[in-house]
Amino acid sequence: MHKILPYILFLLSLPLTAQQMQWASQVTDKSSEYGREVYSARQALGLPNAVAGTSTENQAWAPAKEESSLGEHLHLRYTVPMRISQVVVVQSKNPGALRRITAFDTNRKRHILYDNDNPQRSTEPNFVHTFPLTDYLVSEILLELKTSAVNGSNHIDAVGISPSDTPFRGLQVEEVSYAYGVSAAENLGLQINSSFAERLPIISPDGNTLYFARKWHPQNRGDDAADDIWVSYLRGSDTWSRPVNPGSPLNNELHNFVFAVSPAGDKLWLANEYNSVAKDGISYSVKNGRTWSRPKNVRINDHYNHSPFVCYHISADEQVLLMSVKRNEGLGENDLYVSFRMKNGQFSQPQSLGPTINTVSDESSIFLAADGKTIYFSSNGHPGYGGYDMYMAQRLDKSWKNWSAPVNLGKNINTPANDYNYTLPARGDYAYFSRDDASGMSDLYRIKLPREVQPEPVVLLKGQLLDASTRQPVGGVFKYDKGKSRTRSVVSDDRGQFAMVLPYGENVELYAEREGYFAVSEQIVLDAEIEELDSDGGRDDTGITSDGNTESDKIRLQLHVLEDEITRLENLPPPVFSLPEAKRGFYPYASDPVLQDLQRRYEARYRFLTENTEGMIADGVPLTEKRIPNEEDELTRMKRKFNEENGRSPRTTEERTPVLSGKGNTRRDETEDAELAAMKAKFNKHNNRTETQPHTPVRNSGLEYFPWEIVEEKTRRETAANLLPQVRRELQQDLLQDTKDELAQEFSPRERETLQRLRPQLPTDNLLTPRGGLSTNDTPAWAEEIKQELRTALENDVRRELRRELRDEVIAELRRELTYQVKKELEEELRTDLQHQLAEEMQAEQNRVRSAPQSPVSAAAAPESVEKVYREPEVEILLAPVTVGQVIPLNNIFFDSNRTVLKSESNKELARVAAFLNEKSNLLIEIGGHTNGWCSHVFANELSADRAETVRQYLIQNGIAPERIQSHGYGKTNPIADNDTKDGRRKNQRVEMKILEVR
Repeated sequence: MHKILPYILFLLSLPLTAQQMQWASQVTDKSSEYGREVYSARQALGLPNAVAGTSTENQAWAPAKEESSLGEHLHLRYTVPMRISQVVVVQSKNPGALRRITAFDTNRKRHILYDNDNPQRSTEPNFVHTFPLTDYLVSEILLELKTSAVNGSNHIDAVGISPSDTPFRGLQVEEVSYAYGVSAAENLGLQINSSFAERLPIISPDGNTLYFARKWHPQNRGDDAADDIWVSYLRGSDTWSRPVNPGSPLNNELHNFVFAVSPAGDKLWLANEYNSVAKDGISYSVKNGRTWSRPKNVRINDHYNHSPFVCYHISADEQVLLMSVKRNEGLGENDLYVSFRMKNGQFSQPQSLGPTINTVSDESSIFLAADGKTIYFSSNGHPGYGGYDMYMAQRLDKSWKNWSAPVNLGKNINTPANDYNYTLPARGDYAYFSRDDASGMSDLYRIKLPREVQPEPVVLLKGQLLDASTRQPVGGVFKYDKGKSRTRSVVSDDRGQFAMVLPYGENVELYAEREGYFAVSEQIVLDAEIEELDSDGGRDDTGITSDGNTESDKIRLQLHVLEDEITRLENLPPPVFSLPEAKRGFYPYASDPVLQDLQRRYEARYRFLTENTEGMIADGVPLTEKRIPNEEDELTRMKRKFNEENGRSPRTTEERTPVLSGKGNTRRDETEDAELAAMKAKFNKHNNRTETQPHTPVRNSGLEYFPWEIVEEKTRRETAANLLPQVRRELQQDLLQDTKDELAQEFSPRERETLQRLRPQLPTDNLLTPRGGLSTNDTPAWAEEIKQELRTALENDVRRELRRELRDEVIAELRRELTYQVKKELEEELRTDLQHQLAEEMQAEQNRVRSAPQSPVSAAAAPESVEKVYREPEVEILLAPVTVGQVIPLNNIFFDSNRTVLKSESNKELARVAAFLNEKSNLLIEIGGHTNGWCSHVFANELSADRAETVRQYLIQNGIAPERIQSHGYGKTNPIADNDTKDGRRKNQRVEMKILEVR
């Protein structure tokens, strides 16, 4: 029997009981056990595995025989002796065989708590026995079973004691409560999954590469039982490439799988030792171009594993190694352990994550999220929904022993099948995992994690080392400082690329080293901005000043916001007012009797002229002397007869359905008979138009005559075009006050006040007059006369329709113009306020003392912390060649706002500059100071010069000869970024080192 360390495990059960329950921690004795691992006595330790009947059968103690004439017993010990009022025995299979329960106090004295000579089968798995609170401390419990009383194997899952007399009602799964539910897990599909077993997925931090293990595939290098590494790449947003087996050296004849990928994707951490047949241990391989190096073993001190299974994961910075192994000091099956990277590159002796995480059952498939705090692991020891479920816990301190209570990810994520091997990209939005199917194989899935179970946000930083002069990639030793820790890695010459995961909490300083260069450092802000922006309250060249917390700063901020709004309004396209789309019957007034009378008069004259065109030309009789017939004439009769013979009513315009006849259902010959053809020709001759041109104007002596529908529609549009400006002006006047009232509800109090005082100028132009009216030159006098009457009849209806159509456009125009005029008015008011406020502040600032402090370095309080959101910034680390004239920004030198006092965060950068100058003793340099553009020239020149001299004095005090260093203040004359943004002003507020001479 392995030695089991005692541990404390308290569990608050259901809220209705509010009781404390202590579960057994050690097996003192047992009569027999069915197995040495599963079904062993140790399976009765710790929390029950049975939750609503979902436990697996082998996670309980089972006696070696189903029926024993001598009975069976199990003796358990508890870590904390306590007075009790309750004993709970969780019987996960065939309950009811319990005969006697005996308690042992701290003096080893026996106390019988329950005795039953005739036990019987029960339907209740939880045997709960309550009694008055004992006056002694219970440290052990002995269970005696009469197995012959209940057929079948009798299983004991857990035994608990409690000082509460409220009966135990069973465990509930401690699971996460999701505000917005959980999406269903999605199978990665046939592109990834096959008829073989896919498991052990590992997603790269950027989420673009998926490594996994595949078993029994014919392309694997080992035997059928061995795992090989396979890899797939993300194409687009959610399509994976066909997986490939990378072959040697990553795969060999043994078990192979990846357990971590570096942030840059150029390093794989691999399970097992590749230069031996040892099943345990770890190795790594580095990518060289398109190939991987031979895996190199990494030693873990005092590493062994009694289990045939193992799981590893390493932190993003490669300093912390987590593993699932079975060791002598463990609590049962595989437990979770942590090991730390030592200076020699090896990992320390594993230490347990403690009893909050580990149980007497199996904890496995450990994954540490990019935040370095959140772990995801599978377990069949914590209450769950069957088999292995996934849990999450967070580290509470730096000891790696104190953890939040593990929470089950819930039955919408976990299933009765085995769910394990969770792996997350740095973004933390999806979890990739493997799930067993009914055939014993496994597939890969992914699930969108709700926010409640996502890790803390991090920054996935990608960057490149560049020559500052040529902007070409260069190699070097990349370094970064984070708090008290410092990390280095070699970056290759060909790409100069690097990547890293940075948790929030401490700002990080990045730089590199390469012979013949000085690296320009960069800072990634992960906690709070170190340096505040300078301002003196004085006036700059534009008359607008400072950035800080003064009243003038607040006014200036308002001005900047206001100017952006005004610019946006000025850049909006001008409104264009046009008529509604032209279409027959657009205006719904066709039943007007006046219009009907005009239509009849127009069509009668039109018909008369059409019928008598040839006669006028033949006999020369003037057109005005022709009589307009009132009765039905030959052409009208001919039209009706033609339409009837042609198979349609005179009024229909729909296409006629073809008539089918004959056995073969063929189309009838539609050739017209002679009489119908002659009638049609005569009709066309009189009508002077073809069927394919029903609306073509009839020409007569150079004049055009239009069908009534064209005349009416064009007259309507001409009338609308003439009325459009007038109607628009009327609408502006009518809608002005209502629009002002609506805007007032949306404006700030000061904007409302300005709006009330404003005398707005209404917009006038931007009208578009439509074309296409009937030309007066082409219209005969009789038609023009009817058109004039038609305009008069249509005017009121057209006016009403225009008001309806233009209303929304006029309101939008008024809102825009009123908003613009209010903003412009308010801008002038704010500028006046700003000038008065600046005068007061400048008067107060004249007495401020800018004396240098006694100590050159201060520890001022940091500003407000940055917002924690996932980011993927890209940076360039410049390596400046040591040549005459080279200007090197010293980005990590910081001062107190408006002062020459160095902040303590400047020490590392200053020490690096001093070390560089001590090494390069042949250099003569200049330290240049610069301010942002929101300072007055006098203040900027003075402050920048004093700061440059402060840095010079620091370097002199650290061993640099005074004659090698000059200092100069450039004020705000050499900006390198836009002063209108905070980031730009922060870049302009800087210190630089210039190489003046190489001796």
